[in-house]
Amino acid sequence: MINKIIEFSLKHRLLTIFWVALISILGLLAYTQLPKDIYPDLNAPLVTIITENPGMAAEDVERLISFPIESLLNGAPHVTRVRSESATGSSVVTVEFEWGTNIYLARQIVASKLELVAARLPLGTKGPTLGPVSSRMGEVFEFAVTGENVSPLELRSIADWTIRYRLQGVPGVSFVVNMGGFIKQFKVFLKPDMLKHYGLTIQEIKEAITNSNRNFSGGILKKGPQEVLIKGIGRIQSLEDIKNIVITSRHNIPVYVKDIAEVKVAGKFRREDASYNTQPAINVTIEKQYGGDTLKAIKNVKKALQQLTKDLPSNIKIKNYYDQSILILKSLRHVESSILEGALLIILVMMFFMWHLRSSLIASLTIPFSILIALVLMAIF
Repeated sequence: MINKIIEFSLKHRLLTIFWVALISILGLLAYTQLPKDIYPDLNAPLVTIITENPGMAAEDVERLISFPIESLLNGAPHVTRVRSESATGSSVVTVEFEWGTNIYLARQIVASKLELVAARLPLGTKGPTLGPVSSRMGEVFEFAVTGENVSPLELRSIADWTIRYRLQGVPGVSFVVNMGGFIKQFKVFLKPDMLKHYGLTIQEIKEAITNSNRNFSGGILKKGPQEVLIKGIGRIQSLEDIKNIVITSRHNIPVYVKDIAEVKVAGKFRREDASYNTQPAINVTIEKQYGGDTLKAIKNVKKALQQLTKDLPSNIKIKNYYDQSILILKSLRHVESSILEGALLIILVMMFFMWHLRSSLIASLTIPFSILIALVLMAIF
């Protein structure tokens, strides 16, 4: 068999050279398209479920939220393990699937189960929602957002409403996590004496503000050949909108929020903080898509940050402090240099034993050619 292949190759030299060149080109192209990462992702597919109930004690979160979700998912198809973490006001349940399970099929299985348990969760529970599609090795790029003479509240608002939204749409990015600063909130500080004066309760005020914070449709009004869409605009946009919400009326006189409370812009209660070089900052973590190419994802993020920096105020700075692509490129260069050194040693050893340069080179070329064939087959299958 081998003799016939050699005979055919020698008889059809141009065809042989063509196929060798074609396979070499395809192999090099396959190498450039292969996903490159610092470590192979050897973790089984994971789906994270996040549920919140502000103010609920950790023991109640575990008993009323985490345990029902765990119990429901334990018997789901392809599930190998379910574990949970319960803290004050929040529950995180992690579902591990069999190795090789498609991550999107796994998320679909979990989502269908959550529909059954959502109605049985305690009043005031937010969620449950699925976490981002990423793996434990998904955090590939991190940077800090700093600002001279900028408050932590303003800095977090810029990170949340400008930077995160811009980066969330970058190809290869699964999720963007911000940490630090204060999340902007409108806070209503009630005056007990005024509540007593008007005979109001906290629940009445909460319901009035909640019901006023929405837009609604009033249908369509026909006006001759035209149709006019009627809608009410009530979505809260500013402090004045909250202050002018009507709570009730006394003796045909409306009682506004501003009559019984003080409204301010303030930061949400936080359990974490961040800094960069001892200065207050917002730390931003980029998680790549599951199974994606880390180098391409980071390249797209850097390109987006260059454009984003031009649009930000001059006193807002972005400082990179973790870039996984640097480690990957160093590892690739090390592998490439090792391959070259190994190939050179092979040629020298074969020359020493065969004592013929041409034969040594021909035999040595079979090694890289075999690797190129393997790359082509990997790309196909």
